[in-house]
Amino acid sequence: VTVFRVEQYMDSGAVDMVTKWQSVGPKTDPNLFMRMLIQPVTRKKVKTVRASVVALFLGRANDVVSRLSKEFPELGLKKQDCKEMTWIQSALWWDNDENATQTDPKVFLDRNLNSASFGKRKSDYVVTEIPRAGIESLFKKMIQLGKIGLVFNPYGGKMAEVAEDATPFPHRKKLFKIQYSV
Repeated sequence: VTVFRVEQYMDSGAVDMVTKWQSVGPKTDPNLFMRMLIQPVTRKKVKTVRASVVALFLGRANDVVSRLSKEFPELGLKKQDCKEMTWIQSALWWDNDENATQTDPKVFLDRNLNSASFGKRKSDYVVTEIPRAGIESLFKKMIQLGKIGLVFNPYGGKMAEVAEDATPFPHRKKLFKIQYSV
């Protein structure tokens, strides 16, 4: 598998990246999962917003770079942003293990709760894309509020193929879920 993380800030195209992600993330190749993380940060003593695309692709780096250079040029993905690894190593990578390819997967057998982190989140489900002006307004509000984070999880792939009333999970046929953490 191939994983990557690409970050952009308000002054370097984050608004355009988030706006475009809404149309690409849920509808791209079903072998590609791209999560969007949005957080206010201080960079060079200036408050701004960082948008990060964190992704897993069931395939080679060259293939995902080629695909996204056409579908999602706002992302600016380069081959050096990508890491190829085994699927189990990618599970460690999702846990922010920078040395995922060197870590023994047996760490998953450790049931020490001291290593667990807990948080509280609320969710909304997005049916229509948020316009660019809405994203800009959202970024300004996040800077005002300070400690807040948003996670956009795409609802494409297999989720989009199952009818809304087929199973007891009514949130299918949505573009993505927004999780709010404060």
